[in-house]
Order: sequence, then C-alpha cells, then structure tokens
Amino acid sequence: MSDDNIVSLDFDKMPDSQQAMGGLVLGNLTGDDWRNLFDLGQRLEFMQGDVILKQDQINDSLYFITDGRVRIERSDNGEIVQLAEIGIACIFGEMSFLEKSRISASVIADSHVVVLQILGVGLDNLIAEDVEFGQRFYRSVAVTLSRRLRATNSLV
Repeated sequence: MSDDNIVSLDFDKMPDSQQAMGGLVLGNLTGDDWRNLFDLGQRLEFMQGDVILKQDQINDSLYFITDGRVRIERSDNGEIVQLAEIGIACIFGEMSFLEKSRISASVIADSHVVVLQILGVGLDNLIAEDVEFGQRFYRSVAVTLSRRLRATNSLV
C-alpha cells in the first residue's frame, strides 16, 4: 500500500448526532474487509467550500470520510436545499455507485476533509472475487441507506 492510501480514523471526533444520518457505516465488515477496501482506495483532501461531487455528474466511486464534515445539497428549480451533514466514518456517493447513475445531490466540504475514494471497478472486482465480502458490503450499505431514509422521514 502506498503512502497515498494511508488514512487514519479518529472515531472520537464523530459526534453522537452522526448516528442519526447513518453513523459508522459498513458495520458488517470484518477487519480483513476494511484492509481490502483501504487497499483499493485513494486518499483525497478537500478544503472548506470545495465541491467534492456535483449534482448530475456521473460517479463511479464510493467515498469514505476519514476526517472532516461534508454537507449534502440538492438544487431544484434554482433553490438549494441542504439535505444532510455527515462526517467521519460515513460514506457518500453510494446511491449513484449502486445504481450506476448520475449523482442526485452535491457534496460540499464543510471543513478540511479527507476521504478515501474507492473506484467502482476495484470494488466490483473485490465483490466478484469474494462473495461473502459482497454480502457483508451490500448489507452494510442497505442498513446505511435505511437509516438515512428514516432520518429524512423524521424531518418531513
């Protein structure tokens, strides 16, 4: 693993409110699963205000936040609506990754942010090679999406 792939996680920085929007994700993964994911990933840094993903762009990756916070915003008819704020140990880009579709909302850095970008092709290969990993991975993503939907429903 190159130095560019090394990330560190400080779970003490994750606020309790993080659980409301999905919290620590991919909870069904084993230590080996995490190592395999981290080996696939590339470490990227963003400054406050940087647009990490732009609504309607094509996305082929999953992103895992290792430091900082991002906000999720959607533009409809010229009006910007903030949908969520997420931070350490959360993923984003999962919907467009799963559906192989365009991004439904923009992701903007709310602070200095470090993410692990996991390219879809690498993740797809890992899932094909290790069916049990694939089951744990997809179950974890499903639980994350369910939690986010519940949190969103409570706002409506």
